[in-house]
Amino acid sequence: MHYIVYETEECIKLAEKYNCITELSKLKAKIEIEQSIGTFERYLPSPYIRKYIGANFRLIAAEVGLDNNSFICFLKILPRGSKEYKDWLSNLSLFNGEIPSHKTIVEYYKNNASKDKIELPDLTTAEYEFLLTLHPNFTQNEEIIIESIDWVNTINQGEYEPYKLQFRNLLLELVENKDKYCNKNEIIGIQKDIAINYAYKPDINKYFLILPVLLRKSDCDISKITNKYINLEKIQDASELIKYGRKSYPSYVLADDDIWLSIQKNSEGNLALSPEENTILDKIRNNLNDSARYPIFINGRPGSGKTTILQYLYSDIIHFIFSNDATEFKQYPIYLTYNDNLLTVAKKTIKSILKCNADKVTNKSFNLDSVDFIDNYEKCFSTFQNMLYGFLDDSELPCFKRERYVDYTKFKELWYRDIPKNPDTYIRKKINPESAWHVIRTYIKGMSFTKNAYFDDEAYQYELARDQKTISDELFRNIYTKVWKGWYQQLLISQHYWDDQDLARYVLDEKKDLAKYSAIFCDEAQDFTKIELEIIINLTFFKKRSIPLEQLKNIPYAFAGDPFQTLNPTGFNWESVKANYHENIIKELDKSGASKLQLNYFELAFNYRSTKTIVGFSNIIQLLRGTLFGIKNLTAQKTWFTNDTKKPQFIYNNSMEIEKELQGQEEIVIIIPCQAGEEIEWVKSDPILREFALQEDKLIRNILSPMRAKGLEFNRVIIYNFGHQAAIDYQDYSLEKVLYSDEKAFENNPE
Repeated sequence: MHYIVYETEECIKLAEKYNCITELSKLKAKIEIEQSIGTFERYLPSPYIRKYIGANFRLIAAEVGLDNNSFICFLKILPRGSKEYKDWLSNLSLFNGEIPSHKTIVEYYKNNASKDKIELPDLTTAEYEFLLTLHPNFTQNEEIIIESIDWVNTINQGEYEPYKLQFRNLLLELVENKDKYCNKNEIIGIQKDIAINYAYKPDINKYFLILPVLLRKSDCDISKITNKYINLEKIQDASELIKYGRKSYPSYVLADDDIWLSIQKNSEGNLALSPEENTILDKIRNNLNDSARYPIFINGRPGSGKTTILQYLYSDIIHFIFSNDATEFKQYPIYLTYNDNLLTVAKKTIKSILKCNADKVTNKSFNLDSVDFIDNYEKCFSTFQNMLYGFLDDSELPCFKRERYVDYTKFKELWYRDIPKNPDTYIRKKINPESAWHVIRTYIKGMSFTKNAYFDDEAYQYELARDQKTISDELFRNIYTKVWKGWYQQLLISQHYWDDQDLARYVLDEKKDLAKYSAIFCDEAQDFTKIELEIIINLTFFKKRSIPLEQLKNIPYAFAGDPFQTLNPTGFNWESVKANYHENIIKELDKSGASKLQLNYFELAFNYRSTKTIVGFSNIIQLLRGTLFGIKNLTAQKTWFTNDTKKPQFIYNNSMEIEKELQGQEEIVIIIPCQAGEEIEWVKSDPILREFALQEDKLIRNILSPMRAKGLEFNRVIIYNFGHQAAIDYQDYSLEKVLYSDEKAFENNPE
């Protein structure tokens, strides 16, 4: 299955006319060597695709499938502002008569293309095994032990440590003598000094561990906890029982002391997954005959379990790669995210799953503590930027010095340094840094695949579909001319600054072989631009192999994202993102469309992290946000847990008690309304926080921006001054103005 280029005589004549023949020849060679057309813009469901040729010309081409190959037919090269080009944009069928017939393509293929076609090697046995490997997990019908959050928290307290093996012995006795104990809610140990509060559900083959008990402790303390689970007697449904649990594992792990003890110490390796999560995992792990497997995209709000699913699937990949029986296939996978904090948590969690998950520890064939494993394990994780850095040679690194890197925080710093002095009233009064960054990152640079040919105002007005536009044509034009051309582009050149899109395009332009990873897993996938998605599709090692059509759905691409948690003010449009993933991922894997590959899309409905009242509070905030920014099809997140002990408290900032409360509870995480990297300056400006949270211009309290707190879990947090900040940001805007202002949707858009 190949991309093969067919050049029409008309296209060659036009290329000669416009002095583009060299560029056309290079493009033809690039497509047939790299086997990718990801830098083309697609016009689905039509066969037409389009590519910039320099800054001023556009190549119009069409895809034609034949014998599992995809012929890229170069039809015309047109000046971008010409009437013929604009007529085609408004009526794609205008060039239908230009597409070569199947007879013509067959003749060309017979006489030319088949001779020059680059044959890819077939999959090796080890590579087949990797794609076909099932990852069985314990099923709902097996004998499962579920631990409550109170069991998890109690068993690891210091005074319980000497008794852990005794508790394990009691559990083993319980499981082996279920008929004897099935009607009791407590089992007494041999030494008469410990007990287990539990519930056994024979109809669904589940043991629910409520609390490990030291009999010398107060009955009052014990009953206070066990009373929370009084409703367990009525529950006979596994999905309802799981709501009360924190961990789950098959009972057979009790046969090994070390395995069970490792599970007790670990809080992440055996999470009590919900039916929703288990369904997705089972579908990907076990059901190879189904029409959909990979690539997958898991969409979910905070606490929905999307990252948990991603990490469990990734642990399967890691386990296979590092197992002794997979020594012939050592092509490492990669787990990508934008956020260093999230990456650290991911590495820790996945290693915990490998170390303590019941299925993994009973089939483990490698040492997780060996120096060799630890070194190679680190290679399987990266931020997106560091992964791109890994493709650069030493001689190229000076072009991308870290201290010259521009992220959104740096962009705002430069903006407020330079723009207030700009003599142009429009740029000072009508354009904000959020809108400017969004336009530059997402469109001008993020949709630019040709060197020095940026996505400009004319392209935005005439070439971009309406549903992909997030601001008005007028605002885009002013940002392009006044901010990009008039300021930021010059700043990048003169001061040697660079941003993520510069690095991404350099890697695409200069690096010929990106295909090095056996699996690509991406968290926070809502933040990738089109040019970054093109890099991601080129990362798979399997681009170097001839893949049977039926195996395309087994190439591991997995993405997790949240439409409400973008790291940058990118104007997130979920339907547009799904379309981008279909165009960039699906069409590149299934070139001819013969395998009917589909994006395996899952949308998670529940919150598995927070209590009912906290979920309700979050839903209110999202409703307000949806109203302010005109977000369509907004649905409330459902709560999973039935017990509700934590409730949000509202404290007015002018309360006399707030400073005392904040000072006296150092374990509380304080989240403030600023960008990452702006925390210290923000705290300096706050009359309360600066009194106790700063010391010698350094933070001495756990104070985070939303970006740094993203994806992490805390027992207690204070969301500090967001309401006050919103009142400042919107004091001059009525609700009606906010609802109908596209531009305002990016100004101080809460993250």
